[in-house]
Amino acid sequence: MIVQPRSFLTLFLLFVLQIAYIAKSHAEQDILSTESTLQVATVDQFGEQLAVPADIQAIFKRMNAVIHTKIYDPQLAIIKTSNTDDISSFPPQALSDGSVVISDKVVALIQQYGAQNPDLLNALMAFVIGHELAHFENDDLKKLFGHFESKPERAITPDEKKAIELSADKKGFLYAAFAGYKVGLLVKEKQTVIQFLEAFFKQNSATDNHTYPTPEQRAAQTIIIWETLQKEYMFYEYGVRLSVFDQCNHVSYFLNKFRHTYQGKEVQNNMGVCYLQLAKADMQDAAYFYWLPGMLDGDIESITTMGSTVTGLKNLKSARLVERVKGNLEKAISLFDTAIRIAPYYLPSYLNSAIAYLYIGDPDSAALMLNKGLRQYEQLHLQQQSNIISQFKMLQYLARYENTWTSSAPLQDAINGLKQILEEYENPPIEVQFNLARLLEVGERSAEAQEYWNQLAKLKNRTKLPKPILEIVCNEQEGVSGCRTLNDNVKATKKWLEPEEWSQYKGIEVLDAMKANQWQKKWHDMWHTLPISIYHSSNGQWEALLLNSYPDLLVNKNPNETFEALHKYCPHPLRKKSTVEDNIYLCENWAAKVIDNQVTEVWIHR
Repeated sequence: MIVQPRSFLTLFLLFVLQIAYIAKSHAEQDILSTESTLQVATVDQFGEQLAVPADIQAIFKRMNAVIHTKIYDPQLAIIKTSNTDDISSFPPQALSDGSVVISDKVVALIQQYGAQNPDLLNALMAFVIGHELAHFENDDLKKLFGHFESKPERAITPDEKKAIELSADKKGFLYAAFAGYKVGLLVKEKQTVIQFLEAFFKQNSATDNHTYPTPEQRAAQTIIIWETLQKEYMFYEYGVRLSVFDQCNHVSYFLNKFRHTYQGKEVQNNMGVCYLQLAKADMQDAAYFYWLPGMLDGDIESITTMGSTVTGLKNLKSARLVERVKGNLEKAISLFDTAIRIAPYYLPSYLNSAIAYLYIGDPDSAALMLNKGLRQYEQLHLQQQSNIISQFKMLQYLARYENTWTSSAPLQDAINGLKQILEEYENPPIEVQFNLARLLEVGERSAEAQEYWNQLAKLKNRTKLPKPILEIVCNEQEGVSGCRTLNDNVKATKKWLEPEEWSQYKGIEVLDAMKANQWQKKWHDMWHTLPISIYHSSNGQWEALLLNSYPDLLVNKNPNETFEALHKYCPHPLRKKSTVEDNIYLCENWAAKVIDNQVTEVWIHR
C-alpha cells in the first residue's frame, strides 16, 4: 500500500514537482518510461477519459486476475490526447490511486500494428497492461517515491530505475503468457513487432541521453529478451500440463528449470504442491483421512490415482510418517514459505502450507498460516472467490480438532463448523461434505455420516471426486447402485486424431517415425541420466514430450474444436478445473484447454 504525503508543505512541494514534471520532456526513460509510468498522482489529473472498449477491459481484467496485485480493484483509464500530442508525451502510466492510464494514441498504435492479426493485437495490449500492473505487484511506487514520505529515503539511482523497469518488462511478457495470450506471436512476427516497439519506445529525450539505448536498440534488445523468455516459459507450460495427469515427479523438474528464469510465487507454490502430492503417495491411510486437495496456481489440483482405504485412524496427528514423507512435506512447506515471502497477499500458498502442516502433525502451525492468510484477505480486501475462503474456514475447524482431538468438545465444534459452511455458502467446496462425514464417523455417529456418504455417491458428476476419494465414498455409502460407474449411458462418438507417428507406433518406434517425418527437436536435456526431449512437427500443429525416448505427452496446438463438442470425445462427464486464464476439462488420458469457448489445446497422455 502506498503511503500518501500528509503535511501541507510536502503536499505543496509534491504539487510543484508534478507540475514541473508534466511540463518537462521525459528524460531518463526506459522501456515504458521510468519517470512517467510511476507517479504519485491520480487519474483525475490527466484530463478527459474515454470509455474503455469491452475487449480492452476484458484483457485488463484477465491480466489483473493473473497478477494478483496488492492494489484493491485496480482500474483502467484511457485518456484523450490532443491532435498535436505524440505518443512520447503520454506513455502508459501506473498511478498511486491504483489506476493504470493509457492514452488513446497508444491504443491506436497497438491497433495499427495488430490490425491484421487479432491474437497479436491482444498479446501487445496484454504486455503493455501487464507491465503497468507489475509495478503494483512489485511495490515500485513505494520504492521510487518513498522519499516523499515522512521518513526520507535515499534517492534511487538510474541503474535501480532501469532494474525496476526491466523487471516489469519481463513480468509483462510472462503474465501475458500466464493469462493465455499468444505471446509467441511477439517473437514470431518479429519484423512487425520491432516496428511497433521502435514507435512505442521513441521518446524526445532518447537522442540526448546516452545512458539509455536508442529506440531501435531497445526494440532489438526486447525481442532478444522475449525469445529467451518464450523458450523458458515452455518449461512452465509442461509443468502445468503434467500436473493435470499427476506426474509430479516430472513436474518438479520442469518448474525447477523455469525457476532459474522467474522466481515467481506461482512457480514456488506449484512446486510445493508437487512435493505435497509426492508425500501423499507414500502416506497410505493418512493421505485420505481427510480430503485436502493442494491448490496449484489457478486452481488446478493434482489428480492422484492411487487407491486408498482408511483403517482405524482418529486423526492425522497420530499417523506415523516415514522419513521420505516428512522430507517431502518439509520441502513443500519451505516452497510455500518462499511464495508467501514473495507475495504476502497470495492466498493459495497459505492454504497449501496449512495442509502440509496438518499432514506433518503440526496443527498449531497450520492454524497460524490460516489466520495469517485470512488477515491478508481482510486487510487488502482481496477479491477472491468465496470457494477459497470456505476452504480456509474448513481447514481452521480441522486444525482445531487435530490440536485437541482427545476431547469431545473440539470434535463437536468442528462438526458444527463444517455444517455451518454447508449452510452459509451457496456452492460450498465438495470436500466439506467428505470431511464432515469423516468426523461423524470418528464420533461414532455412522447413521448421520451415512447421509453425507450417500450424497457424494449420488452426485451426477462423480468425476469431481478423485479416484481415491471415490473409492472411499463407494466403500462407505449404502444403497446407491453403480457408485463406481461414472456413466452407464454415455459413449464417446469421436476420438482425438493423432499424428500417424503416435497412432500407429509404440515405444521407441514413435521417435524413429517422428525423425523420419521431419519432426524437429525443440529441446533436449538429461535428468538423472534420463533423456528428456520435446519435438514439434513441421506444420507446427503438434508438440511431443518424450521421456527416455518413449512418448509421454502429445500436445495438439490447433485442435479446431469448440467447447460444446468436447462431450463427444469422452464416455463420461468431463472433470472441469477452472484457472484464472482458462478452463481445463479432463477425461481419462486427455485434457482440453478452453479459452473463450474455443478449445485452444488438447493434451494426450500416454
